[in-house]
Amino acid sequence: MTKKQEIIDKLRGARVSHTTWKSFAHLIAKGVLNDPNGDSTPLVPTLCDFGKWYYKDGLVLSSLKSYKDIEMPHEQLHNTYAEIYALKETVVKGGLFKSKGKAEKEKEEEIGEMLKVLDNYVHIVLTVLQRLEEEVEGMSDERIDMLN
Repeated sequence: MTKKQEIIDKLRGARVSHTTWKSFAHLIAKGVLNDPNGDSTPLVPTLCDFGKWYYKDGLVLSSLKSYKDIEMPHEQLHNTYAEIYALKETVVKGGLFKSKGKAEKEKEEEIGEMLKVLDNYVHIVLTVLQRLEEEVEGMSDERIDMLN
């Protein structure tokens, strides 16, 4: 397998894994699935498989614009999920002016809004990954081999 094909396979795998990651994040946020160790949904961008590749072997693509364009939304994706996860873990208590049920409902609504933000970042990451894949596909094997 050529270096070019290895990179393309890794980028395709990243799109699949982030789509799966998004599904797990939604299930965990809605309380349907439990992921106490963060194995299914890493909270830190450098701990997901793509993040590990991006900051190591993927650096050969660092001169490409689409490579650079992934970093911020990828970080935001994980940061947003970390906020959702922290909110989900927060224990809600009733108070003098608000019942526990109402506070719980407000928390769930806030999580729902944050999931929309998360979905937007996932969409951006998937789009830029596609662009990067197309950019790599358009390069010759020789050009790929010349990348640092």
